[in-house]
This record gives sequence, C-alpha cells and structure tokens, in this order.
Amino acid sequence: MARLKVFEGNQSASNEAAEALERLVAENSELRHTAVELVLQTWILRERLSDVVTHKPVRQEH
Repeated sequence: MARLKVFEGNQSASNEAAEALERLVAENSELRHTAVELVLQTWILRERLSDVVTHKPVRQEH
C-alpha cells in the first residue's frame, strides 16, 4: 500500500511536470513568434528611415 501511494505521488508530480513543460513549450513558441515579428518590424522601420534620410532635401545656403 505504501508503494502504491509513492507511485501515485510520483505519477501526480510527473503529470504536473509534463503540464508545466507543455506550458513552457507553448510560451517559448509564442515568444519566438513575437521575436520574429519584432525583427520584421525593425527591418521595415529601418528601411523607411533609410528612405526618408536618402530623400531628404538638401538645404541650399543663400
């Protein structure tokens, strides 16, 4: 009977660990997706800034 309780305790801990691992994997996936979006947005903003800087009218001295 004592062994059965230990097994049940281990099983419960194992299930909790598996659930925690699943949550971490899902969160990791979300964070990777967010990181990719941020990289793309940064790239787009740099391109736009580059276009603005290169098309900036040159002031003529009078």
